[in-house]
Amino acid sequence: MNMATKHDRSLMPQSKRLDPFGKSRCMRAKNLSRSEQLAKAAADTIAKDGISPASFESFILRRITRAEMATLGGASCRCRCRGWENILVMTRAGDHKSDMSAELSDQVQDTTFSGFCVLGLVKCGTVRASADPPPLRAGIRRNGLGANCILEPGCCVQNNGNVDRTHLWQGAKLMDCDYVSADDTFVDEMEITLGAESGGGRKVKVQAETTVVDACQRLGISKTSMNQGVLPDRVNLTMKLRMNIICSEASIASTATVANVYLSSHSFIDAATCVKNAVLLPHSKIIHASTVDSVFLQWNAKIVTSAVSSTLLMECAELGPNSSVSSVLLGPDSHLSHGECHHSLIGPNTNSHHQSLLISVLWPLGRGNVGYGGNVG
Repeated sequence: MNMATKHDRSLMPQSKRLDPFGKSRCMRAKNLSRSEQLAKAAADTIAKDGISPASFESFILRRITRAEMATLGGASCRCRCRGWENILVMTRAGDHKSDMSAELSDQVQDTTFSGFCVLGLVKCGTVRASADPPPLRAGIRRNGLGANCILEPGCCVQNNGNVDRTHLWQGAKLMDCDYVSADDTFVDEMEITLGAESGGGRKVKVQAETTVVDACQRLGISKTSMNQGVLPDRVNLTMKLRMNIICSEASIASTATVANVYLSSHSFIDAATCVKNAVLLPHSKIIHASTVDSVFLQWNAKIVTSAVSSTLLMECAELGPNSSVSSVLLGPDSHLSHGECHHSLIGPNTNSHHQSLLISVLWPLGRGNVGYGGNVG
């Protein structure tokens, strides 16, 4: 690299360097807005008399017909519902037919519905209907209860207990979970107390895209001016999550309890014990008997077999296995395993392992290692 190029990059505007964070924030706002608009379109369609279809993007929404109602309640689908008038079918405009009974027989089975539900259907015989192997084929099968859900064409929802207030996009999967719900109280911002564990701690508000520089500025321990590092005000606004949102190619599987979650594309939760109040950015994961409450995971972050609460994991950070972590900001490329960490700011490229303990540590520059029974706090 020549010096001119290096110099040009050093002069790159700070806002340009933060583009991925701002774009991520804006994309999540757009996705939340889309879910709300689709829910409104569904409510408006239910409120109309008759079964006249409504349009949303490239999709068609309409109430089910009497023939489709008989199919759902018949021997081929074996479904039950407390109010069939609140059930809608959703198809791509090119797949829409006046009678989708064949698609319902193929893609919706053995599920009880309550409240409003949008059932996404893919036209029989298309590639989208059979791209996955049979156990993962698109469709809604063998669920104890589905209530107030939007299940877009091409998603897979099967072998779950209770699924409430959840929106699955095309290609998303929800399988083998006991209880999935949302309660309309979760916002994508949390307050973390750093420093002293009981009284006198420093409180900092963080969002999923918060950086180490942002946190240091809000704590008053950074010399960087306030217009460097902090995302613009227009993307710092908090957003309320009214439904669980599972974006395209994201999945939740074999998890007992899930509540108030946003999964970006290609993120997943697998075999966790309990996950509540979580935002996962692309390619992040929570796996293997983890118990998690109030966590934000940035790109490629991971939690494995750990108990975690009130924590932000930045890019490529990892917790576990066998970690106990609460009220922590964990910087990029850092890893904590087989130990405890509480009320701490841990900078980038830091490791803590082998039964080590970190309490009330402010270590924004990171780049260190704590291990072999080390106690810091």
